[in-house]
Amino acid sequence: MDTTAETKDACSPDPKRPAAWRGITAPVALCLGVLYVIWGSTYLAIRYVVEVLPAMLASGARFALAGCLLMGFLLVRKAPFPTRREWLASAPGGVLLFMVGNGFVALSEKHVSSSAVAVLVGTVPLFSAVIASQMGERTSRRQWLGLAFGFLGILVMGIGDLRGTPGSLLLVLVAAAGWALGTNLSRRLPMPRE
Repeated sequence: MDTTAETKDACSPDPKRPAAWRGITAPVALCLGVLYVIWGSTYLAIRYVVEVLPAMLASGARFALAGCLLMGFLLVRKAPFPTRREWLASAPGGVLLFMVGNGFVALSEKHVSSSAVAVLVGTVPLFSAVIASQMGERTSRRQWLGLAFGFLGILVMGIGDLRGTPGSLLLVLVAAAGWALGTNLSRRLPMPRE
């Protein structure tokens, strides 16, 4: 009797599946599905929130609550409290990511459709690659090709209600560039010690 099949790890990939799908287990697929639904609905949710609350107040409250919850979680786990130097170093990235990146998106959504916002925010990886290359990182041709195909996919899927005032559309592009710059800066920050 062949015991190979019996002792085979239940999580190992099925060789009959296409190579691109072999590493995707049910938990990974579930997590990606939840991520797509939650993240994908963000711009629509912001669209409704800015109808009843000031945009920057709504964004600020959202991230202040998230930050307090995360800080509480870390303190419960007895993680070291960030030093003054770490707080100060994180400020420029925080301003770029949350105030510029998300705040400007929220400000613009009164005058830009959520579909147009989603498409324009899809430029973040492109901005990020350009900024990273200016900071000395190399982006390969293959990565540029992947970015181009990814953005093309966003354009194809985003075709629909792409309306907005020119100033508000520009504000979304500034938000995307701010998010990309903040991401690149944040990767270089001094992190709290373990």
